[in-house]
Amino acid sequence: NSEESEESSESDSGTPSTFKCLDCLRYLCDDCAELHSQNEIRASGDPHRVAPLSEVHACEDSTEPYLYCPSHAGQRLRFYCRDCESAICISCTDIEHRHHNTARLHHAVMEHRVALRQLLDRVLCKVPLLESAFEGVSETLSQLHLSRDEAEHSITMSFAGLQAALETRQNQLLDALDSACKTKSESLRDQSEELSEYLSEIRSSCEFVSRALSVGSDTEVLMVRKQLGDRLEALSTSAMTNSAATSSVSLPASVGLSLSVSPSPSPSPSPAGSLDVKGRPASVVDLFPRGNSHIAFHPSEVESVRTRILNIGAISECSAVPWRSSCHPYGKNRRSDPEWRCLAGRPCRVLVKLSDFRGEPATSGGALDVLKADLQPAHPMVGRPPTQIDPVRPGELEVSFSLPTEGDYFLGLTLFDHHINGSPIK
Repeated sequence: NSEESEESSESDSGTPSTFKCLDCLRYLCDDCAELHSQNEIRASGDPHRVAPLSEVHACEDSTEPYLYCPSHAGQRLRFYCRDCESAICISCTDIEHRHHNTARLHHAVMEHRVALRQLLDRVLCKVPLLESAFEGVSETLSQLHLSRDEAEHSITMSFAGLQAALETRQNQLLDALDSACKTKSESLRDQSEELSEYLSEIRSSCEFVSRALSVGSDTEVLMVRKQLGDRLEALSTSAMTNSAATSSVSLPASVGLSLSVSPSPSPSPSPAGSLDVKGRPASVVDLFPRGNSHIAFHPSEVESVRTRILNIGAISECSAVPWRSSCHPYGKNRRSDPEWRCLAGRPCRVLVKLSDFRGEPATSGGALDVLKADLQPAHPMVGRPPTQIDPVRPGELEVSFSLPTEGDYFLGLTLFDHHINGSPIK
């Protein structure tokens, strides 16, 4: 078929064309366009460029204003130099661009349209991958903030419990201190009141005797001597003794006296003067304190507890990512071998190398919390064997287990719920 044909040049049924090849200028239907772009190859090795007729017509029937050549007055830019990648006029094709690869401008535009569409398709294919990556990063960031909030809550609650325990112990010690001080204070306060009371009575008695000796009659002196002489003698004797054995004396509980002095001495008792002594059962007065002033706090283990409190807890973080980390079974002969042959009942070990996003050995402080090992038997009747994860060296962990019976097993090693390279292992 000719270039102007509106029927597919590769179809015998006369199907209306919907595409046009920009290399061989053939009109093609939908089916022929797909086959043509697959089978026809240019000298450069690329397939022929096929464009929809709607775009071809839109380009050919463009109503855009004409552009004129800046080198040749009045000449329209109707050609395109592929070597210089610029629009040229017909005079340029004969002079400056005579030996260059040139083409009609609307054909070159169609070529660029097809190339841009293919490039656009290749770029758009990456959009879902980028969207998935964006969602993964956003989810990881969100999970990081959740982990941070959980750790903060745990720290707050832990130290709140410690503060409550410290306050409880502080209150217990203060209560014990108040109780001990109260017991001693009551005993010393009672003794102080007793001594004050007896001291007041002794001073009153001594003042009365002194007054009787100064202005009393003979009869009154004799009465005072009879009533208080023995008591004063005992007091004077004990007062001069500093031994602990005589550190207490017995005194009358109360002595009541009244003394009136008559104008002239009389051998008989004056009716106006009388001596009244009222006694009560003797009491023992302690001359030394019944207690002592010692009361103290012994901060036993306070320093060691303070040191331990300053070292309470630790923040662990792991920089490993699953798509960089890998697992390496011990004893596997070839890397390409799909199966790892182990002996039932014998210890089996897998080395896990943790890497960050740069491929460098990762910090594995919290790897034991996020690395999961799941050993699944292929036969449903076989129990799931336990696994153990131990640190080997910085950035490396070791997974160990023992298979109970012969059969097929699958070991899945996941980091943050994603399989690492080489997992699962059969």
